[in-house]
Amino acid sequence: MTRRRCHGRCQPTASALVVALGLAFALGCAAETRAPAPASEQRSLLVEVNWEPNVELEPLRDSVHAKLDCPDCHARIEERRLDAKKPLAENLCQGCHQKADAAFALSVHGAAGSEKGARCQDCHGAHDVRAVKDRQSSVNKKNVAKTCAKCHDNPLFSAELDPENKQVVGQYAESIHGKKLLDKGMLKSPSCTDCHGGGHDVQEVKDAKSAAQKSAVMAMCDSCHSGITKTFSASAHGKALAKGDENAPTCASCHSAHAVSEKALAFRLGSDRQCGSCHEERFGAHLETYHGRAHALGGAKVATCFDCHGSHDVLPSKDPASLVSAERKLDTCRSCHADAPANLAGYLPHGDPQDRAGFPLLYWANQSMTWLIRAALALLVLHSLGWMLRNLLDFARDPDEYREARWRRMREARRDYAPAFRGVDRLCYALLLVSFVLLVVTGLPLGFNQTAWAKELFGLLGGADSARSLHRLGAVSTVAYAALHLGSLIAPLWQRRGQYRDEAGRFRLGRFFALVFGPESPLPNPRDLRSFWAHAKWLFGRGPEPKFERYRYWEKLDYLALFLGISVIAASGFVMWAPELALLVLPGSWVNLAQIIHNEQALLVLVTILSAHVCHLVPRVFAPQSPSGSRARRAVSLARSALASGR
Repeated sequence: MTRRRCHGRCQPTASALVVALGLAFALGCAAETRAPAPASEQRSLLVEVNWEPNVELEPLRDSVHAKLDCPDCHARIEERRLDAKKPLAENLCQGCHQKADAAFALSVHGAAGSEKGARCQDCHGAHDVRAVKDRQSSVNKKNVAKTCAKCHDNPLFSAELDPENKQVVGQYAESIHGKKLLDKGMLKSPSCTDCHGGGHDVQEVKDAKSAAQKSAVMAMCDSCHSGITKTFSASAHGKALAKGDENAPTCASCHSAHAVSEKALAFRLGSDRQCGSCHEERFGAHLETYHGRAHALGGAKVATCFDCHGSHDVLPSKDPASLVSAERKLDTCRSCHADAPANLAGYLPHGDPQDRAGFPLLYWANQSMTWLIRAALALLVLHSLGWMLRNLLDFARDPDEYREARWRRMREARRDYAPAFRGVDRLCYALLLVSFVLLVVTGLPLGFNQTAWAKELFGLLGGADSARSLHRLGAVSTVAYAALHLGSLIAPLWQRRGQYRDEAGRFRLGRFFALVFGPESPLPNPRDLRSFWAHAKWLFGRGPEPKFERYRYWEKLDYLALFLGISVIAASGFVMWAPELALLVLPGSWVNLAQIIHNEQALLVLVTILSAHVCHLVPRVFAPQSPSGSRARRAVSLARSALASGR
């Protein structure tokens, strides 16, 4: 887009907007990563606990002990007093329930002792003991979770029972198992005792006898999910588990033990990170792709690990039956990209641009773009710093002379060149700013997908899927203003076509170049090298400040860099937006290459646009004042001095 010198009156709002965006970017990069919010808030089954047993007579009439006489339980008072080490429940219950008492004594509850462990009446009650099948029983399948919550979700015991304070019963209540049982009354859904033992023989999970121990989890889940466990047993994970591999996952490794997700979306959004807990290196490379980055920011419509590798049927990639084997990879890609050409099979889903040996093409592309950005930043800093220091020195030597010289140059520039944009330039500039902000806001968080600010920003935008649509809108706007700008440059060349023809009407290339690269053109020409050299000499105090053409050399460089950068971004963006079309002629690995170039070039354009505005503001750090204004201030100062001296 043609940029006209506006001499102190050029869109301060635009400059402030871009500079503010740069500051926000810098602050955002420093934000710490924080853990993602839970998929849903836990509900608590914990009610007010009365640890004193219910000894009223009314509940006794409906209990399983209704036919017993009081002395059957309370006759041996003196015996209890003599054997005070034994609690009431052990003296009263073990006489009739010897089998249950023996199992309880070997359980984690019994081993903890009466002071720390659960007692019979804590679970079953005292006078209100009911049969397990009774819906009002505290150990009925529908009520047992609430009974367990008395201790396991109780803050009084959480530090000892669960140092991480997971509130496991609350997690269970929000899980698919808990909601089916507690809310829908589906008795086939498991309760606490179905997984941890029949009630009296509950063992610590680490104990080899525990029903929830890692090696026993498969058998436990198989009682309800036999088809899935059969598929899992034939997978790479299942075979590793059968061989005794301690690192092999079980059902609980992916689905968790208590918080088995009820919602498919919640599980989908957390699945990549779950896989990454074991496959760290692969997960890190996955986060370098759009799939991984968008998914980390809440994108539900991008491929996850299990979309490509399978879920319960994961197999090694060398296995022909694997979804990512050479024989089936293209079909797997086509499950999302229905019209994908054969070249898409060459896409590198775990291509790591830091791996020089494994992915040399991606590595060198990433290195080249990184050094290009560093060079651009270094040039920006050195040029701006040198310019600012020279202006500072001139201002320090004689502020009034500095302001008057600046004012004089501004008047000359106004006389020689029109200070305002053309109408089409204003429109293009407005579209550039809008699309630039839109593209940065929706694209930059992808590169910082593990930071808190990126997640918050995408949340405000409505999620990754909404951000993708907005990003494409910004891309369309960019193509629109670029085409409009090119048209505004080509049209005058066509209208002035007579100027690069000789008297005989023949086309003359020299005249055409003189017009295209003339003083009125924003394109660089050999005269800019002389301007650069003269400006460098002035910066080092070796010559006078040069007089520039309509567009100064750094403005032309900004313009050229922006034009080329947007062209590269558009081309690479098209490859990622429509791989089905691009890969008709390009190899699949070029999608990875396009992503690297697109990401890094976008950062370079960000630097270019920021530099264009920052450099424009540098010489105005010491705002030039009109000579008359300067003389007026000196006159007021002299008058005040005269009054002070009495003259």
